Amino acid sequence: MKKSFQIKGMHCNSCSQKIEDALKDKVEKVSVNFAKEVAEVEFNPEKISIEEIKKEIEQQGYEIREDKKNPEVNKNYMGWIILAGSIILLLFVIYNSFGGINLPEIEIPNAGESTSLALLLSATE
Repeated sequence: MKKSFQIKGMHCNSCSQKIEDALKDKVEKVSVNFAKEVAEVEFNPEKISIEEIKKEIEQQGYEIREDKKNPEVNKNYMGWIILAGSIILLLFVIYNSFGGINLPEIEIPNAGESTSLALLLSATE
């Protein structure tokens, strides 16, 4: 079985090596990336349980995160954000099509010889 664990508290490669050393004799394969705060562990569930793996990591002084960086959760939130934004945009377009918001036009002062280049560029339509 293969399982990923989110680990909080690692600061360097020595931290990831410490976890790998603690698990290497108990699991089939372990790879820890401190930058991503992830441990990829392949193990036989008949020899060691997920809870025992978590306990071993915690005994090394690190904390296991519970699915806080789950991409599925992030996808769900992103979908709701896009839906809400689309509804707001649709309502704005409908409101404006019925004569909704009348914004006053901004008057741009006459550009003379003393006008800076930045002002001229910002005033173009």
